Amino acid sequence: MGNRGIRRRVILILSVFATLLLLLWGVYHQMAYREISRSTQENIRLSADYLLIQVENEFEELTQIASLLAGSTEIRSFLKSEDVADFYAQAGAASSFISEAMPSEATVDGMITFDNDGNYFRFIGGMSNSACETLLNSWHDGNRFDYSVVTLDGTPFFCHMAEVTDNKNGPSLGVVAVLN
Repeated sequence: MGNRGIRRRVILILSVFATLLLLLWGVYHQMAYREISRSTQENIRLSADYLLIQVENEFEELTQIASLLAGSTEIRSFLKSEDVADFYAQAGAASSFISEAMPSEATVDGMITFDNDGNYFRFIGGMSNSACETLLNSWHDGNRFDYSVVTLDGTPFFCHMAEVTDNKNGPSLGVVAVLN
């Protein structure tokens, strides 16, 4: 029983120890996997909530700016201009109003006004003429949206378009498009 018995006992003890070690490792692995999965799902949910809040804030900012501009007498006077020369002459007063009224923390990438005759004026941003015409055609074709994501000159923008009227129930003078 000497050497052989000791050898069997050592092998048996090592086998039991290895089995217990593998079992313990398997339990730990499952617990770690569940915790990592739970943590990942929670991080994804928090990130999605944060992104939704940021998008909501962007649209709220666009709405406030577009409403402010659409309701201003300077923009109304600008859009009421009878001829193209007067249209561009009134642009100075409207531009001054926009500079003063725009919140300093606003992140507006573009602000364009369109009158009902198809004349447009870019107050902020450097969109091409074809991009402005695409935006105008979308408005005139009956695709009147308040909020949208538009791609102009290959760049996607959040866009809010607000109709400018002479008074609350008056005829439309044009539209203000604010892009971010």
